[in-house]
Amino acid sequence: MAGPDVHRLTLEDLMDNPKKYGLPTLAEFARNPAILRGAADELFANVDKGSAILGKQVREHRYYWRGIKMDSLERVQKAAMDDMGLGVDALTVKPELERGTAGKYIIHVYVEPKRKLVSV
Repeated sequence: MAGPDVHRLTLEDLMDNPKKYGLPTLAEFARNPAILRGAADELFANVDKGSAILGKQVREHRYYWRGIKMDSLERVQKAAMDDMGLGVDALTVKPELERGTAGKYIIHVYVEPKRKLVSV
């Protein structure tokens, strides 16, 4: 049995039936946000997974660490975890979709510490 046809996937399809694409429903996520949390590699892999599911529907990705635009998701991970010493459980990932031209989306991924960092 073949999997879902991700080449024809729309955002509406994903929102209507996220389980079909291996993701929790919004209600499941609201009850248990830890469902998408795990090891750092798993967290950042989930960001990539969402991008892969949307496939040709995506025009561009933009990544931000504490509001600063970064070159790549790997750079965000390095800034958050290596440079700042934060564990994955100390991070919040907030993806936002912006409808671009020709029906393609721009995915903005905002990564923030869960708690405000104090400057010294």
